[in-house]
Amino acid sequence: MESYKKLRDIEKKIQENENTIYGITTFLESKANETDFSAVMKECLDIQNDINTELIKKTLSVNI
Repeated sequence: MESYKKLRDIEKKIQENENTIYGITTFLESKANETDFSAVMKECLDIQNDINTELIKKTLSVNI
C-alpha cells in the first residue's frame, strides 16, 4: 500500500511538472511571436530601397 501511495504521488508531481512545462512553452512561443519584427524590417528595407532607387533616378536625370 505504501508503494502505491508513493507511486501515485510521483505520478501527480509528474503531471504537475508537465502542466508547468506546457504553460511555460506556450508563454515563450507567444512572446516569440509578439517580438518577431522580421515582417516590419522587410517592409522598411523595401521602402528604403524604393527611396534609394528614386533618388538615383532623380540624380541621374539632373543636367549638370
